[in-house]
Amino acid sequence: MLLELPIAGAVPQARLTGALNGIQEIIGVIPDRSITHLDCGNDEESSRKRTLRFLESLVPKAKVLIAAIHDPAALGAVRAIKDVKRNKKTAVVVGQNATMEARLEMTKANSCLLGSVGFFPEKYGEQIILLALKILGGEVVPPMSYIEHVLINKNNLEVYYP
Repeated sequence: MLLELPIAGAVPQARLTGALNGIQEIIGVIPDRSITHLDCGNDEESSRKRTLRFLESLVPKAKVLIAAIHDPAALGAVRAIKDVKRNKKTAVVVGQNATMEARLEMTKANSCLLGSVGFFPEKYGEQIILLALKILGGEVVPPMSYIEHVLINKNNLEVYYP
């Protein structure tokens, strides 16, 4: 399931498309009929309610992987999974932004939040200044510049967020 936020536009949606592509690179092509697109409602409680309705429509042993547009949506999904008495053997979640709340959830024993993509916005300024200096210095720079991102999980959490 993709917990989306259509109102946010194409760029955030591209992150979920990338997540789906990455999943399919590992486990193979997932038929369209097996992919659920759900508007998360942009907050934890809306996400919880909408995910809960989806989970209640499934047979209890159905396995679900949820990729969320951001951590509030991911945390809402985690709460919904707990509400229907599932665990990480049948339902797991991955978020985006690696917020403090998500990092705390990841550290809990048996959490179904496997990880969250860290974008490190605290590094944006430094990288933009270096890029600007290259441009001002007449250097050729690539047409696109990407910010490093990492899947933060309980195994590498302390490395990135001591």
